[in-house]
Parts: sequence; C-alpha cells; structure tokens
Amino acid sequence: MLVAFSVAPSGGDPSVGGTRLMDVVTRATEAVAPKARRTSLVHKADIRPGHVDMLHAEVRRVEDALAGDQE
Repeated sequence: MLVAFSVAPSGGDPSVGGTRLMDVVTRATEAVAPKARRTSLVHKADIRPGHVDMLHAEVRRVEDALAGDQE
C-alpha cells in the first residue's frame, strides 16, 4: 500500500504548526504501521512570510482552472 498524507495549515492559530500538528502526524503514522512491514513518512513545510490565506487562494485557482477560467 502506498499512502500520501499532506497537511497545509494557513493563517489562523499559529500553534497548529506546533504540538497539535505533530500529534496528528504521529497518530496517522501509528494507525498505518500495523498494516504494513514498513512505514514511510515525508514531512514538508512551505513557509512564506508575508503571504496569508494561500490555501484558499490555491483552491480558487484550481476551481477556476477546472471551470475553464484559466488566466
């Protein structure tokens, strides 16, 4: 089984990037571990100071592209 897991918090409570997020990642990793002999975890952070609400902007760009409203 190959599983990809991505979390992209944007804006809001800055503590989301701290302890609580790592708890979610840990629990997700532990949940799949009994199902396989090996578990792989990739942790990537894209931090862009000065940019806010980029997650919603990206969703809008994708929705516009799907609707044929590409720039």
